[in-house]
Amino acid sequence: LGLPAPILSGLEVPNKSPSFDGEVSTSLSAEVDALMEALDDDNRVIKKCTVGKRNVTGYTLIAVGYDNAWARVGGIMCAGGKRSKRKDCTNKEKFANAVKLA
Repeated sequence: LGLPAPILSGLEVPNKSPSFDGEVSTSLSAEVDALMEALDDDNRVIKKCTVGKRNVTGYTLIAVGYDNAWARVGGIMCAGGKRSKRKDCTNKEKFANAVKLA
């Protein structure tokens, strides 16, 4: 015996967790600042924090990168700035330094 659908199946959740690979992105500096504030010294998100409509509370930041392109079509940068591949980011100080470079 069971229900035809889970009890909360119709509930719309406004914030989702990061995808399986754990990658989140944002173009809002306010979200980056909020993430910085939510991190402890070991890069664990210890305060409620949303990045790019993804709830990252409880996760650990392990890598950071940036893309300052103003316009991108597919993988081609049409206008804009620099890009950085993801780099290991094992503590809050490394995250702060990466944010300064962006």
